[in-house]
This record gives sequence, C-alpha cells and structure tokens, in this order.
Amino acid sequence: MSVKRAWDAAGRVSPSDVDDHEFPVNDDAGSFACPCCGEPVDVVRAVAINTGLVDSCEESLDETYPTAYDRARSLGAPLPEYYTTTDAIARFDALLDVIGEVTFWDLDTDALDSEVTGTDDDVSGDAVRTLNPSWRESESEASVLVFPSGTIWDADTERVLDAVRFVAVDSGLIEDPTAPVEGATFTEAYRRCRNHYAAPLPHWNPAGGDRTVTPDLPDGRDLVDTREVDGVNIDRLEDARERVESVFQDAATIDKGDSDPDPTPSSLPHSRRLVRRQRR
Repeated sequence: MSVKRAWDAAGRVSPSDVDDHEFPVNDDAGSFACPCCGEPVDVVRAVAINTGLVDSCEESLDETYPTAYDRARSLGAPLPEYYTTTDAIARFDALLDVIGEVTFWDLDTDALDSEVTGTDDDVSGDAVRTLNPSWRESESEASVLVFPSGTIWDADTERVLDAVRFVAVDSGLIEDPTAPVEGATFTEAYRRCRNHYAAPLPHWNPAGGDRTVTPDLPDGRDLVDTREVDGVNIDRLEDARERVESVFQDAATIDKGDSDPDPTPSSLPHSRRLVRRQRR
C-alpha cells in the first residue's frame, strides 16, 4: 500500500466508525480533533494523542505509528492489518519452527517415491528405517536413514533433511538434497508436503491460487510528516502509484497453475526521480 493510500485509509475513518470512544471531535470536518488545538486529525493520530503516545498533533509519530495503528484497530476502526517487513520475517520464522517439528512419522509413506527397504530389526545401528532414494542411484539401496525420532539422514550428502526439503527431493522438485529450497520452490515444496504427503502443516500459500492480499504498509516514519514536501511532480507521482498498484493487482488476481511461474512481484516499475527535496 502506498503512503497516500495508507493516509486515505486512516482519513476515511469517521468518529462514528469507532464505538464507545471519548475522543474530541471536529464537527465541521466530521473527523477526530486534536485535544490541544482542535484541528482535524485522522484516527491513528487521534488515538496516539489520546492514549499518550504523543502530546499533540504537531509531534512526529515515527516509531509509535504501528502501536497507534494497532490501538485504533483494537477500538474497532475499520483499518487493514498493519503488516511490516518485521512482521513478515517473524511469521516466516514461526513457519520454519513448525516445519522443524514435522518428522518422517508425520508423512504419508504411501506418497513416497523413495522405497522403504528396511524396517526396525532389519536395520543395523540406531536407525529404524532405510530408504532407497528416488533422486539417485543408491548402490546399497539404503542410503537414507530414518531414526526413532523421525529424523531423516541422507548418508550420501551427510545432512539431515527437514520434511519440506525431503519432500522436495523425493517428489522431484529438486534433483539433489543440497539444492536451494527457496522462493517459489519452497512454496511448492511446502504445498506438496502439506497436501500430498499429509504433513500436519498450517495453510500457507502466499503465491498461488485464491489468496487474500494483506496490505503491506511502510514503516511508521514513512507514513507521517512526509506531506510537507517541495519539488514534487504530482503527475509523475500519481503515474508511479498507478503503475505499482497495477503490478500488485495483477499478481493478486492471476490464477496460478502448478506449472506456472511464481507471480509474486520481484521488482517495481522504473520511475524518474519524483522528489528533489524534502523538509523534515
């Protein structure tokens, strides 16, 4: 979401949209009012002032913007979720933690392309299963080991394979256990692990099918105090906004098949410099 659209989202919230608030209202503007000067303010700044995050409408919100935004939503303001890059990283880290909990025993062995060649007492050492890997010729036909904990060990590459990497190589998505599993490959491997190998993983499909677009707002400092700018070419700015919006709208509406490339935007349209100087 662009800075302009983020302001618009907060600016469209009227006092009547927020239940049981006791914030000052500017009746002439039909908006919230700064308790210090009575000037109209949007709902985020109103919440920030009235909950003590800032003292007046002249004070910069900076790092407090996400907190004020979340408080406004908790009061019932109809605002989209504030979803920053930090949030995205935290959620992905949580997803990796979940993947780390999935073991071989959680997978549907009937879905395996690899062959189970040894079980329990048939297997020497600490392992309890051996597999003849589908992704390479194995002279022993038992070069992938499964231990009682469900840990999968590939003896050829001497590495532990987590569930998603194992599914990726077992199903032929990658040809070698050491190959990168990232981006669209990770998304597809996760999907196969969950849907075809029956792993108990939460639904996570950021790049395909019917999906809901969560607005990704800029950091708080980019949302405030940037209206006072000089040298802005308004036509170029609006053109850039429209082209960027078009890119994300297209990505959000593409019906992606299993073999289609990942439609997630990897770059934005090039634009000439829009702002020559900004007052802070």
